Amino acid sequence: MAKLDLIDVSIQYDGQSAPAVEHAGLTIGTGDFIVLTGRSGCGKTSLLSAAAGLVAPASGRIELNGETVEKPGRSEERR
Repeated sequence: MAKLDLIDVSIQYDGQSAPAVEHAGLTIGTGDFIVLTGRSGCGKTSLLSAAAGLVAPASGRIELNGETVEKPGRSEERR
């Protein structure tokens, strides 16, 4: 059963004084339906980019099936 865990994730972009995301936590299991909502600029896309391995978190960690997500990968590699 696939599971995505975001554990105390913070994202900070170079040149920005405030973090894009601070201390986010989320667990998503197989078959879960998740909706991210919020105002513009609140970090929704940053969080999704980090979960996909496109952006490295400044702190915390992201795991897919117990393995740390460090870079984008094909879904077949992560099953």
